[in-house]
Amino acid sequence: MIVYGDLHSQEPAGVLLERLRLRADRGALGGPDERRGLLIEAGKLEQAVADALPGDETLRRIEAMTELAAAAFLGFAAARSVRDALARIELAPDRLLRVKEPEGFAFYTLYPEHYARAAELWLKNHADAPSKKAVVVGVRSIGTSLSAVVAQVLSRAGWTVRRLTVRPTGHPYRRRVELPDKALNGARFGLVVDEGPGRSGSSMAATAQALANAGLESSRIAFMPGHGGDPAAPGSEEVRRWWANTRRYVAGPDEPIFDGRSLVNALAERSGGPVVRIEDLSAGAWRMAVYSDARAWPAAFPAFERTKLRVVGADGSSVLWKFEGLTGGAEAGASRMTELAERGWTVAPLASALGFVARPWLSGKPLRRESRDEATLVHLGRYIAAAALPPVPESGRAAALEGSSGRSPEDRLRLERLREMLYWNVRESLGERLAERARALKGPQSEYSGPGYGDGRLGPEEWLRRPDGKLVKVDCVGHRTDHTVIGAQPVAWDLAGAIVEWELEDQAARTLLEAFSAAGGEPPSASALEFYRLAYAAFRLGQCAMCTGMADPEETLRLERAARFYRAQLAGRLAQSP
Repeated sequence: MIVYGDLHSQEPAGVLLERLRLRADRGALGGPDERRGLLIEAGKLEQAVADALPGDETLRRIEAMTELAAAAFLGFAAARSVRDALARIELAPDRLLRVKEPEGFAFYTLYPEHYARAAELWLKNHADAPSKKAVVVGVRSIGTSLSAVVAQVLSRAGWTVRRLTVRPTGHPYRRRVELPDKALNGARFGLVVDEGPGRSGSSMAATAQALANAGLESSRIAFMPGHGGDPAAPGSEEVRRWWANTRRYVAGPDEPIFDGRSLVNALAERSGGPVVRIEDLSAGAWRMAVYSDARAWPAAFPAFERTKLRVVGADGSSVLWKFEGLTGGAEAGASRMTELAERGWTVAPLASALGFVARPWLSGKPLRRESRDEATLVHLGRYIAAAALPPVPESGRAAALEGSSGRSPEDRLRLERLREMLYWNVRESLGERLAERARALKGPQSEYSGPGYGDGRLGPEEWLRRPDGKLVKVDCVGHRTDHTVIGAQPVAWDLAGAIVEWELEDQAARTLLEAFSAAGGEPPSASALEFYRLAYAAFRLGQCAMCTGMADPEETLRLERAARFYRAQLAGRLAQSP
């Protein structure tokens, strides 16, 4: 099943450098948050240049700049040193660079502070090492920033450190890594730094194998991953062996890494007033706080949920903190929530900190499919029109790649990646015959240039009916830029999602579309809406399949029930197609 995507953008080098200069200015005047942002932006530039210009002298200067940003983040140097290093970097301003999103920073509540602490744990365990020479290898993309942090902590403790980054290649379950000549440079210890393990764990294992092939004893190689668990589904025997036998250094979730406080306590302090308790509502646990009967729970997709923490105050009020990302997601999410709240669709945010956005905890009754009366469908159609975003811009990259009138490859691929996902997910779940029907769909004839979808999660459980009868959208941000294959799509994606999730047919679907039109929306053609309707169901079916293998027995039953729901919609509509 195709579910995950590779979130990236094409950006001119001049834009990246200017963003870094602004970050350096803010870092010189601000606190830890500004210096963390500077480190992350430096790592993104290093990743882009390392992929585009391996071995270039410019890359070496950028690597040195990232290390200065790490030193500034850790308090070992002044942020102005990064500005000085930036002045020595020369890149053609119009050169397009492929910038990959550091997923741990953006989606998975991962902080550079975790790796500084992990490096300290490694140092403590190697205090008596006869040789204090190490090589730190970061797995790109996020490994640029993280390896710089680890290397700086070791260097500060008197170790001689060589830092380098690698881009694994090959099948996701059988990655390969090549190291440059003389990669060890006399090192006796190796540290592999990444945000994994993901499903396979093969990237870190392949990096460790490359270090061993270069002459490093396997017992002297350590992993610094993003969590202490094993890969979800390790592939080869070699990958399993590395993960079974390699020591890992991970900062625990309660480590005091934010000015002597854990993450939850740092957020609780920002919630206002005395705190009674802090509840982790991630990975579907929010349902315990919303539903009185577990039999009414919708299926959860833990692998795709952001971290959620509820802080309960002594006065009975509660604040929900949701992670929206360290790469601009929190700022954008808070701004978006404020905009929608001012128009009456949701509640305004209370604060943002450490990549989280806080909002008041709302009491109310979650909707169910049986709630689909005319008034609810009209409200839903109006909301989709109100939440729609401006078209995905045709930035300067389009002109650079195809001439002033052409759309960029990334713009065109937004439609093509949905076609591929639809075909393969239908093929795996319903067989080749229906997959070929899906491939033959007329669908959209060209990339849609109108408004984009603004929400992405429109199921009944996403809405609360307040005691006064008002409907409130409880989670309206963070779904358009996530770690899936969907990315930016037209507003038809939200229309299709609502039709699928609420199981709307005929008159009910017309009611939704008429309300959308009356609110100023321009409905897609019937063939385009049918395509997005099937693509949405195929995507959600893929999420069900991926999460089923990670779930407990009760959750597995919910996921299987949800999978049957999406599969039936796919099969029924494809059976009717010519």
